[in-house]
Amino acid sequence: MSVSNQRQSIHYTQDSIDTSYPHSENTVSTDHRHPDDRAQLATSLIESGVGALLILAVVSGFLWAPGETTGSTAELDQLAADTLHILEGEIPSSSEQSYLMAMCDTSSTIMTEQTLLRDRVAAILPPTVFAQIKTPHGTIGPAVPVGGHTGQAVSIGSRCTVAIEVWYV
Repeated sequence: MSVSNQRQSIHYTQDSIDTSYPHSENTVSTDHRHPDDRAQLATSLIESGVGALLILAVVSGFLWAPGETTGSTAELDQLAADTLHILEGEIPSSSEQSYLMAMCDTSSTIMTEQTLLRDRVAAILPPTVFAQIKTPHGTIGPAVPVGGHTGQAVSIGSRCTVAIEVWYV
C-alpha cells in the first residue's frame, strides 16, 4: 500500500461551508437548516404563553369582579345620614351658606346650585350608590328604583326640611 492511497483528499464544496460566522470561514456545517428556520419553536412557546396569560387575565377579571352589593337598609340609612351631615357642614366656594341652607332658599337658587350639589353628593357616596335629594323646591337626582333596598335620612332645618334617599346600583 502506498502512502498516496492512504491519504484521501477532502474536498469542500461551497454548500458545506458555514459562512454565517466570519471567524470560521473554513468550518464544515453539519446543520442543513436555513438560518431563518432557527428559534421558531421558542417563538411559538412564547406566543402560546402570552395567549394563555391573556385568557387567564380575562377569566380572572370575571371571577374577581365585585358581585351584586346587597346592603342592608340600616347601612343605607347610615350612609344617607352621613351624607346629609357632610352637606350641612360644608360651605361651597360660590356661596356663604351650607349646601342644605342653599337648597332651602328659593327654587332659582336650587337651579344654580343643583349641578354643584349633584357633583358633591357623587363625590361623597361610593361609586355604586345613587342618591335623590328632596327639598320643598324640587328633587335633585335620579328617580328612586321600585322594590329595592333604600336608605333615608331627613334634616329638619329652621327654614325647610331636606330628605335624602340612597340605594345601591
